[in-house]
Amino acid sequence: SLPRLARTPAGPRRRAREDRPPVVAARPRRGGRRSGAGFAPGELPDPLVYVVTPGFIHAMGTRLRGRDFSWSDGPRSERVVLINESAARVYWPGEDGVGKILMRGGTDPVRVIGVVEDVHEEHVEGGAGSQIYYPVMQQGPNGAQMVVRTHLPPSSLAPGVLRALRELNPKQPA
Repeated sequence: SLPRLARTPAGPRRRAREDRPPVVAARPRRGGRRSGAGFAPGELPDPLVYVVTPGFIHAMGTRLRGRDFSWSDGPRSERVVLINESAARVYWPGEDGVGKILMRGGTDPVRVIGVVEDVHEEHVEGGAGSQIYYPVMQQGPNGAQMVVRTHLPPSSLAPGVLRALRELNPKQPA
């Protein structure tokens, strides 16, 4: 299971999964609307979308205000998201985005449970732009990358990570 994989192997300080790493792969953009208010044409931010497991934000060393995703944020629980600071400033200028509601696709309400510091996604120069993070348990990934933060040499972790991946899916190339 994903929670078990996120706890193994011994050695990593932080580990998580996400659909595409920053600055490396093209990431989809999907807009949302803040609940109870609209944007003029051309004003709606078009955020970069991440689909991540619990712990991804901390594994990346990114600061978070609010709470991270948990494994209980599943398909039957309240729909939740994390947004970055830039998105919070656009959606709710001068307010805290934590606890606010976004309308995904115009009709699907999702609660903002945390605001993440800006990450430079597409390039290291300039601003970060709007970013939104969905929990993999509610969204489902379209492919995935594993993120591991460790104090050990990365090569010492490879056998344990590959073993855990093969236990989950023996046919998965790794």
